[in-house]
Amino acid sequence: MIYYTNENQNDGLGSQLQKILYTYLFCFFNDLPFVMNPIKKLEHNYNSNSDFENEINDFLNIKDYFPSRNVNENDSIHTLKFNEITHFIEHPPNMVKILNSKVMKYIRDCYWKNKTPKIKNYKTICIHIRRSNPHDTRVYGTETPTDFYFDKLDFLIFKEKLNKENIKVKIHTQSPLDFFNDSLNIKVYNDVDLKKVFHDFVSCDFLITSPSSLSYIASFFRDNQKSIYYIPFE
Repeated sequence: MIYYTNENQNDGLGSQLQKILYTYLFCFFNDLPFVMNPIKKLEHNYNSNSDFENEINDFLNIKDYFPSRNVNENDSIHTLKFNEITHFIEHPPNMVKILNSKVMKYIRDCYWKNKTPKIKNYKTICIHIRRSNPHDTRVYGTETPTDFYFDKLDFLIFKEKLNKENIKVKIHTQSPLDFFNDSLNIKVYNDVDLKKVFHDFVSCDFLITSPSSLSYIASFFRDNQKSIYYIPFE
């Protein structure tokens, strides 16, 4: 029997989780048996935590919604290249079907199994502003001006008819930001724990993504897909 699996790399959580999730969904919707190639080494382990990858896997409950399979010596495993499956997943009619599917609901439910939703009397808006930093000097996705994100924030508040006095804005970025805004409750987080960053993206009331796999793939785990404002990849 032939099983199919995802590519494995040593880059960030967003990129690796995107490959796992895309490959699993491609297999699911094409009736192909899937076996997961788990996250083995991640970037952003700035404290050299020897158990970092296991902690991330446990945090995501990844073993719950991608159960391991017994592959015997007579079976073979074929690695699906990411660029082979991206078009299928991101084809607009397929994407709508996937995001609203029972299997995605199951994945979201598994993610929340070891987490408690926070009860609050205000709305939270998370903004991911990708910037280069000493740990990650890649340029792609970092050039979007800060004002661009604040324009999207103003548009979101207007469109959703939000009360500015009842909003908390969290900005996750990797470098200090230079901005002025005295009309909103805004807090900037730099290099916060990766699990907290991802969970903020999943659990906030509204999410403004950056051209980054981290906030993009976190958006798949959100129940309300209409509360996401995407900054497209170019």
